[in-house]
Parts: sequence; C-alpha cells; structure tokens
Amino acid sequence: MAMKSNEALVEAVLASEDRSGRAKARIHDASTGSMTARKATGVAQTAPQLALRFREAAQALGISVESFERYVEPQLKLLRLGTIKLVPMCELQRFIDENSCRAGGDW
Repeated sequence: MAMKSNEALVEAVLASEDRSGRAKARIHDASTGSMTARKATGVAQTAPQLALRFREAAQALGISVESFERYVEPQLKLLRLGTIKLVPMCELQRFIDENSCRAGGDW
C-alpha cells in the first residue's frame, strides 16, 4: 500500500560541500521533489534531485546508514559511478511503496 508520494521522503536539510570545498546546504522540497542548494553567496540554485548518497537516503527514511545498508540496499537497484553508489529517488519511493502497510495491518 502506498504512503504519501514524495512527502514520505521527509523534508531534510543535508549538509554537503561543493567542488571548491565550500560548505553549502541542500534542502529537499518534498512537494516538488527538487533540491535547493544555497552556497556561501546566499544565491539559491534549484535542480531536481534524482539520486541520493547512502547517508542522504538513510536520513530521508529516518534510519542509520548501517540499517540502510543491511535492510534496504539489498532491495534496491543502485546507480554506480566508479566507486560511488547512488540511490535513485524512484527506487527509494518503490521501496517505500512495496514495504508499507496500513496502520493495524499485518506485517
């Protein structure tokens, strides 16, 4: 049973660095499915977020990276870029849809 679409992916503020090493904040907008990057200049740049790193995907689900790697990763198709593994947003949503049940329902 499906929960809420992108709203189930939790609005999260995620810290990261841009290529120059400067800190920036990325804010996930669940209503549009996009990320807004705010660099040190204070200028906002919006681009659709298509894939997440493991830490970001675990945070979106509200679990630890260790739990994500143990229970969630084996059920997902991953995007591999060299040694980097990314979780496509559609795969995370599919996982949520397939592993959700109504309150009071059987697990």
